[in-house]
Order: sequence, then C-alpha cells, then structure tokens
Amino acid sequence: MDNALRLQYLEAMGIDVWVPRQKSASNLVINQGQTLSGMGNQKADWLIVVEAPSSNDSMSDLPFGNNAGLLFSEMLRAIDLSYEDVFIIRLVDGIAANHSSSSDEVEVQFSMGDLNSQQLIRPKIIMAMGEKAAQTVLKTRQPLASLTGQCHYINKIPVVIVEHPAYLLSSLLEKRKAMQDLYYAKQIHNEGNKCEAG
Repeated sequence: MDNALRLQYLEAMGIDVWVPRQKSASNLVINQGQTLSGMGNQKADWLIVVEAPSSNDSMSDLPFGNNAGLLFSEMLRAIDLSYEDVFIIRLVDGIAANHSSSSDEVEVQFSMGDLNSQQLIRPKIIMAMGEKAAQTVLKTRQPLASLTGQCHYINKIPVVIVEHPAYLLSSLLEKRKAMQDLYYAKQIHNEGNKCEAG
C-alpha cells in the first residue's frame, strides 16, 4: 500500500496522522571525530538513538525514511510525545543498519560522557532503536532480542531498547512487543527514571 492511499484510509477512519516537520539536522562531533547527526530539542528528557537511514531513503535529512518516519511519529504519539519532546541522534558513520556485526568491523564510538561534558545534551532517559543503535549505545554485540524488554544503564541514565520502525513495517507481529517496550520506557521516565539494570 502506498503512503498516499494509507493516509486516505486513516483519514476516512477519523485517525489523525502526525507528520514530522522538516528540520535541519545538526551534527555533534564527539570522540575520535565520530559525527552524530541530531535533530529536535537538545534540552529534552528523551534522547533517541537510531541507525542512519539506508542510502535509498529519499528523506535522508530525517532520522527515518517515509513510512518508517510516519510509524515513528505514531509510536511517539502513543506515549504522549512529539518531535518537540525528544532529541534524536542518528548514527551516520560506521556500519550500515542492515549489515551484520563481525569482529573486524570498526566500532562506532558513542559516549554519553563526551556529550555531557560538552554540555550538548543531558537526557533523563535514552531509547535506542534498532540492533546497531542498541549495540553501539550499550557497547555490546548481543542481539537485539536479548536486549529488549529490560532496562540498562549508561552513565546512570536508563536505556530502553526498541525495534527500529523500518523493521516493524515488515514484521507486523513485532509491533506489539515494540509498543510494550515503549510503554515500559514511559513508565521508567514517569517513575523518576528508576529501573532495574539488565
């Protein structure tokens, strides 16, 4: 189903769809020259780390491609958030989202300590979307399935792992689990960012 037809169906059912405004992305340069492309509210409680969109995405300045971006907007809305309530960092260097990990690949360096020390962002919760984002943030090679459904910490900040919206578009059965992870992240945030480390 193409996006225009999907939007017509949703409108006919009386469902409002939020479409993200075009925003220019800013680049954050941290340790060893690693560039992170960010957009949104740098003072937000929520930091969302995502994999770079694939090279064939037409909206490469946004964190997700067309349909994945629409789904991401709906996911945010489900937990009462909008683009103004989050800061999104897109991993733009390193390993492509669809590329499997191997020991000879160069690690993407992600350091909350560097971001905090440079007064760039001070989130109260981090959500990593997709396997490569999760592995990069947590500095692990564990598969995404073993990282979801629990809370982790990085520099005393809770981290929740959620499936990438692009993956959810092709795996509808995983949407329910992803929504549970989103609600779990919201619960942690609402309860003062306390969770049991995974």
